[in-house]
Amino acid sequence: MNTRVITLIMFFMGLLLLNGCSGSGSGDSLDGAKNQPPTFPPEPSQPFDPDTATPPTGTETDDIVVRVEATDAMIASWQDHIFDLLTPTKAYAFRGLSTVDAHSVEVVQVNKFLTAVASPTVNIEHTVKKNADGTYSINFVQRQVPTARIDLMIRVQLKNREILWAPIVNDSQTIKVNVISTYLVENLYTAIRENNLSLANHTPCGEEVGCPNQFEARSALWQGLVASAQSFDTTLPADKDIDSTKDFLSKQVDFMNFVNTGVDMVLNEAINDGFVNAISKTLNFEDYLSTKSNEYLSVFFSMGISADDPDSEFPGATISNRTASESTRTSAGGALATMYPAVSEGEYLTTINIYSFFGDIPFTRRSLTIPASGSNQTNKLLGTEINSLASDPSSSFLSTDGVTRYGHIPYQTITGKNSTQTVGWLTNPYFSSLFADNDRNFLLAAPVVTGRAYELENTGSDKYQRVKVLENSADFNYMIHLKSTPSGDFNVSSITDQKSYGVVSLQQGISATSDTLNQISVSTKRWDVSSGVISETQPNDVLSGHYSTQTTSRNIAFEASGTSTTSGNYNIYGLSNALVNVYDVDQKQLVDKSVGRIALDQSGTITQLGAASADGEFMATYTSNLSNRTKGFSHAIELTGATPNITDNEYYLQGHIFSIDESSDELSSLSGSSILIDETQLATLTLKQQYKNINLSTKAVSELQNKQDPDTEPTAALTQSGQQIQLIFTNIFGKDLVLKGFISTDGNLLTLTAQMGNGLGIIYGFRKQALPLS
Repeated sequence: MNTRVITLIMFFMGLLLLNGCSGSGSGDSLDGAKNQPPTFPPEPSQPFDPDTATPPTGTETDDIVVRVEATDAMIASWQDHIFDLLTPTKAYAFRGLSTVDAHSVEVVQVNKFLTAVASPTVNIEHTVKKNADGTYSINFVQRQVPTARIDLMIRVQLKNREILWAPIVNDSQTIKVNVISTYLVENLYTAIRENNLSLANHTPCGEEVGCPNQFEARSALWQGLVASAQSFDTTLPADKDIDSTKDFLSKQVDFMNFVNTGVDMVLNEAINDGFVNAISKTLNFEDYLSTKSNEYLSVFFSMGISADDPDSEFPGATISNRTASESTRTSAGGALATMYPAVSEGEYLTTINIYSFFGDIPFTRRSLTIPASGSNQTNKLLGTEINSLASDPSSSFLSTDGVTRYGHIPYQTITGKNSTQTVGWLTNPYFSSLFADNDRNFLLAAPVVTGRAYELENTGSDKYQRVKVLENSADFNYMIHLKSTPSGDFNVSSITDQKSYGVVSLQQGISATSDTLNQISVSTKRWDVSSGVISETQPNDVLSGHYSTQTTSRNIAFEASGTSTTSGNYNIYGLSNALVNVYDVDQKQLVDKSVGRIALDQSGTITQLGAASADGEFMATYTSNLSNRTKGFSHAIELTGATPNITDNEYYLQGHIFSIDESSDELSSLSGSSILIDETQLATLTLKQQYKNINLSTKAVSELQNKQDPDTEPTAALTQSGQQIQLIFTNIFGKDLVLKGFISTDGNLLTLTAQMGNGLGIIYGFRKQALPLS
């Protein structure tokens, strides 16, 4: 590969790292510093002491800027103060850290034991200078910062000789060297040692199998993970030293999920196969700057549990749900524009395909707040305003298993401006593991995300400061994205007429004033489409009880109903195109186009909005009904009469279950679980669960936690009729897990309702694929 191509690849790598680096400061050209090889470790008699020497004449230098951060307890042997949880000067991201002086700063090449090698195999000769703002500049005596490696580290020794680590990132932003970066570095190298991986060439898979630059993918994913992890909204305890803080981080389940997923992206396929599972293509030079983008129409639904007023002496609980919604907003020029739930994905055709993903999903939120004492309240914080889940563009690599993991750092949003209640909404970084078909006609994911709602105070000039935490939240999401038809010639009738669909549906109703506080129902249904009309039925079928509805609820006296089952429900819907108001470049104005959005109406009233795939294989809709206080979604798969063979396959599971029991409400996620179906049609479940619950006696809300794994892996016999399947896993901690639903014609996707005791939900199964590397 010629130098020009390598330069382009590295340009895109730097441009498209997952979310880029967080931090402040810049990498201006700097003079002066030591000019000697780094020592490792530095001796106590060698404190950092910059001088005014200049680099050797005739060399070219690049520089990176480093900020060393710690709490008082990390740099002293005594506790200086307890960080005030409600101080208005809190910043987004890990709080409690401040800029500190270092005893030494250096760049080293390490082995898998995280020990510096005596003779580096790459030129890392550098100089270091302390800047006036407390940061440090590292200047490399070469043409380029060596970043496409996971064995090059910034090593910092604090004044008390404690060690901090961070990877090198070739970026204009300041690199943060703190306990967060150290924790990730140590986790990565622990995994490398435990799996006996070699760092030689960063385990590239090699030209012989079509991916000579896999080490670049590994480095890009690794650097992006470290940068994104700095953006969690978490306060680090001020009274803990570095080791105690690492222990604190290990108990933050949302943070650990993020770390574990990221490390898995970087290393897991190397553990199994010796390479990153990014797909490579051999391209001509003119292809390197080529890109293409796909626009997707989104169906979004989530259920949430939050701690209400968590810093008070007696915090309460909040149950909430969110559903995608259109939003009309005024542009800078004063014109009204409609924003639709949508995401876009750009494919960057480098030697390693990079997909850059961006979404903006407006939604309405409904909430039921249950205080420790006093009256329940509906929509305590948000009212009827529309909020939005949007994030910085993030990038990843097309994966051989069919799942592409995208890192997200969502934007903070503010509702209630110029009102008596201004609220700041924050979602922590997360990975969405999006499953796609080979042509990426659809993307599906069900991530759990944590966050906070803050009371804000306007300090003037549209600036706000945080006053206190109003909610600590966890939202269990469903995200369905179906590729749009930008040409505007989409016709739902031509692709759905005379077709039948298997449908799974989830609905949740919450209210502070009705007899029913909280109700969950899941359904398996059949849609038959003819002449723009959907006949929705629950017929008796070959599989006994396959088409049915399960419901569980809690009443205003906090009594749980148990789970009931009904069947035979029947509805009629009109099916039509829902136009999208978009800007037409040729006409230079907003026009209505049919791009794939659909509407379902009953007696002329639209009750569901959503999207259909361009071939009519999938439809998905969302509902938001104020009259009966319910929100929900439905997902339809075309029934073609095929009988997909799904034996001898493994399916990744994503999805959630809401349980309403006598003493508690609980939301649990099965994401991370899997089902292996062998050649005898025996299914083996590997169960992983994260959960958050409410103690109905005290109204106390737990942190997001991991559930104990079953002692043995549960099994179930597969029952199948055409595209209908059922699985019953018995006695999982005294409860059966009943899954039933539908298989896509190609066997790649399972859409299933789930019942586990008094818990109900929707679970997806994504077939683990073995796509070619190139």
